[in-house]
Amino acid sequence: MTIKLQMFLLGSIIESLTKVYLKGKCGGNFSKRTAYLKDHGIISEELQIDIDWLWDMRNKMHIFQVDNSEWQSADYTVSNHNRAVKAFKGLVEKLNAPAV
Repeated sequence: MTIKLQMFLLGSIIESLTKVYLKGKCGGNFSKRTAYLKDHGIISEELQIDIDWLWDMRNKMHIFQVDNSEWQSADYTVSNHNRAVKAFKGLVEKLNAPAV
């Protein structure tokens, strides 16, 4: 459950980061914002895939959508946690990079 919580929080922070960074440039939903970041060379396609994956994982964590035992979920693994952290760090690094 600790891994689930950390992935949920990282997904939520990423959502906020994209909203703040793109305020006045690109509105719309999360996938439109990540597409904008990729299309404008701010993030790579690989990073976009990982960020979108994390957002999808975060959105599957709502209680009303849970259809099996959380304790048996294959989603909350150390490998997935590491992927989520890597995506978060990668986005922060790219958003903090000097403009080209």
